Amino acid sequence: MIKSPTLEADFWHHHTDALSSIMVIIALILGRFNFPYLDGYAGVFVAIMIIYMGFKIAQKSADYLLGATPDPALISKLKKLVLSFDEVLDVYDIVVHQYGQSKIASLHIEIPDSFSLKKAHEIVEKIEEEASKKLNISLSIHTDPVNLNDKEIQSIRRFLDRYIRTNEWMNAYNDIWIKNETGSKTLMFDIVVNPNVQPSRIDSSRKKLSKMMREKFSAFSRVIINIDPRYTFR
Repeated sequence: MIKSPTLEADFWHHHTDALSSIMVIIALILGRFNFPYLDGYAGVFVAIMIIYMGFKIAQKSADYLLGATPDPALISKLKKLVLSFDEVLDVYDIVVHQYGQSKIASLHIEIPDSFSLKKAHEIVEKIEEEASKKLNISLSIHTDPVNLNDKEIQSIRRFLDRYIRTNEWMNAYNDIWIKNETGSKTLMFDIVVNPNVQPSRIDSSRKKLSKMMREKFSAFSRVIINIDPRYTFR
């Protein structure tokens, strides 16, 4: 089925034309049997229906122009498709745009850093091809390499997993990155926050977590925690 506001508007245009004609005929017939106000009531009913449907169609058209939250079912299907590839460890930062019937999406995937650039490219090409074929989505993928044998990163992951279980303001984390500089090390990662938590609390909680991690992992001179935008999904 084609989901087009233009076709839907045309459908309701003909639908209300037919309905108004039927109401006029009924009003003319019943008007002969002492129902003088029926014509007015019928006109009000048809007018209300036209206004209501016009508002609904205009709202859908505005969503195409201004953007709307993507269908959760589509996000779920896209994530399931990407994770069906054994080489992909995780997927996040999913962004979906829709222009008419065309869907464009971008996302990040984690893959082992032992993969060559050529292999990573081949994986991305396969995923993009499957997304186009099965979901009719034009997909752009960013790859994040992950060192599966890095004990320091494994320790950080365990710490964050425990932290999330007892702190409801934070839903998930991703893209852990260690930056080695002359005489210092910086830990960077992104987090997904609970949308129901106030921004002021999120900011203070992020600062507390950063301080806690600097104390726990003293090798890092800085801990940078970035918050994923609310228009991204995982």
